[in-house]
Amino acid sequence: MFKIFSMTLLGLLTVSAVHAQSGQSMKTTIPFDFTVRSMTMEAGTYRFTYSSVSHVLLVQSLGKDGKSVKVVAQPSLAPHSTSRAGKLVFLRIGDDRSLARVWAGEGGPELQVLQAKDKNSTALASEPTLITITAE
Repeated sequence: MFKIFSMTLLGLLTVSAVHAQSGQSMKTTIPFDFTVRSMTMEAGTYRFTYSSVSHVLLVQSLGKDGKSVKVVAQPSLAPHSTSRAGKLVFLRIGDDRSLARVWAGEGGPELQVLQAKDKNSTALASEPTLITITAE
């Protein structure tokens, strides 16, 4: 009986640890419309949740529309940030602002959001500007 209880407890702790690793989340307000890959998101408050297991970043509006998008995000080889606050970096080309990088804060990894192919060719043709927003 004790062996079954121990195995069950170990299983629950393992699931909890995987969930904790895969549920890195932060919330912030973005004061402008932006795109994630090819989906346009309106200015507002968003939750960003990264799964280190599947390398997927969920961008979810906390507004009325509840719009969300999932995108592949690759951890950078750069050293982890020591900042407690998370940060978002947007690539601005003309009037378009695309989500480019995410730092979850608390020593989490820097994530690079993979861009749509047309964004990369546009970026090469013009001078991009970086916009950084600190998460709440």
